[in-house]
Amino acid sequence: MWKSNNSLLHVNKASANNSRQSNAVNNNISNKDRTEDVPNSRDANSIFNSDAQVSTNHTVKAIDNIISNVSTSQVLLSTAIVLIEDMNGTLHRCRALLDNGSMSNFITKRLCKKLNLNVTQVDYAITGVGQTTSNVKFATNFKLLSRNGLFNTRISCLVLPEVTAKLPICSFNKNMLEFPTGLELADPSYNETGSIDLLLGSAIFWKILHPEQNQVLNHDIFLQNTKFGWIVTGTLNLPQYNAKLISCLSTSEVDSRLSKFWELEEVGVTKDLVQMSRRVTENNSSKNI
Repeated sequence: MWKSNNSLLHVNKASANNSRQSNAVNNNISNKDRTEDVPNSRDANSIFNSDAQVSTNHTVKAIDNIISNVSTSQVLLSTAIVLIEDMNGTLHRCRALLDNGSMSNFITKRLCKKLNLNVTQVDYAITGVGQTTSNVKFATNFKLLSRNGLFNTRISCLVLPEVTAKLPICSFNKNMLEFPTGLELADPSYNETGSIDLLLGSAIFWKILHPEQNQVLNHDIFLQNTKFGWIVTGTLNLPQYNAKLISCLSTSEVDSRLSKFWELEEVGVTKDLVQMSRRVTENNSSKNI
């Protein structure tokens, strides 16, 4: 009944004798085929909080474009407001994306730092859409609770700079949808574009489901009851709107190649001048003789 709504990530642990591949169709996460010593938590936290920046020589130009009438619908992914317990036992609200297509849980580095959660060093290679790969270097664990007190568990999360883009893609008026009265929504602000702090994967997703489900009248929108409250998901038809597209153009490689080209040209011109000078000198010498 449920399909994966998000092209996210899967994790397979490598072993010395056997390497298993995920059955997921679209993407996977795999351990690198090597074993490393994992530093203690104190060392990992020091590295995690150092905010070391990688220097680059890239020249990047941002180009703003306005695209008119880009879409008349958008897919709503399931979100929920949940509670996370920090190191001092204080509860914090955060916005989670529920994804039954992900084998792992993920948390943003920003929230991890805000809650001062302990981290450990790991070494995972994450492969996403188009076989793009990035590395995960840190993981953490914490207590997760629902706002209504129906669910609590301790989970492990991989730490990423960002879990996903802001959701939904664009905000819309709640009055477009008519819900049954008395529903406790998992995310009361499901219609407002906002940051995602946490992604809860398949292991959590199937634990929180209740059997009740309703379809919103005249829409391909579904309400699913969970221990977090009712989640909203499906395809929403929207009026046409203008979207702003920011394109980034990296010119580092072009600059580098042009630089090398001019260097080669300069060397060639210098050689030609030297050879010409020698020929003139030789001609003058032969005339004088």
